Amino acid sequence: MAENRYGDDLDRAEGGFGADIASQRMDALDRAALHHALSLDGGHALDLGAGSSIQAVRFATLGLETLAVDALPRARTLVGRLDLERALPIRYLEKDARALTRGDLPARLDLVYSQRFIHHLRHGEAVALLRLVAEAMPPGARLFLSASGLASELAEGYPAGPIEARYATLSPAMQAKHHIEGPVCLYAAEELEALAEAAGFATERVELSPFGNVKGIFTRIGPPTR
Repeated sequence: MAENRYGDDLDRAEGGFGADIASQRMDALDRAALHHALSLDGGHALDLGAGSSIQAVRFATLGLETLAVDALPRARTLVGRLDLERALPIRYLEKDARALTRGDLPARLDLVYSQRFIHHLRHGEAVALLRLVAEAMPPGARLFLSASGLASELAEGYPAGPIEARYATLSPAMQAKHHIEGPVCLYAAEELEALAEAAGFATERVELSPFGNVKGIFTRIGPPTR
């Protein structure tokens, strides 16, 4: 069993998109999103790249009408295995997030959460996706977003060019260790901040995790920058 410094099982992975960390532990961004969810007293949440959907289930348990989106077959998620749509205010949409339309989303989103997913998209695709979800978010709504970072070990041997064209596979060693098979766009902290701001968000805070990944909290302020 491959482990990192936190004891996460890196072999607990599926589909070539990396280890399922969310089902093994909560990090600071997970906790911050849940703390904010508690303050909402209801509302609507979206989990983009939900994977097993553990965080989406947490939002629903707190009373938020929650939409979880991922290409993972529903039967392999917590929502599907436990038939949670019958017990909680949660819906699972089995769909590639790049193909999302405004009609797939609730009329209003009070909280959007996406951990360990956005780097699987090209930068332009990420901008377009965040702009789409921002259309449903009123001013003051929060975005909790993370991406694999250029400061992490994933960047060893990674060809990091300009972010607009940055989309490449990891080194063979990093692919094997982390079970990330396809191309990714790794981010520096200021690049994740610029990504969110291009979609119409103001930065509350952005920081690097001890592993070197980028995590941020953003607030919806208005139309995206061009």
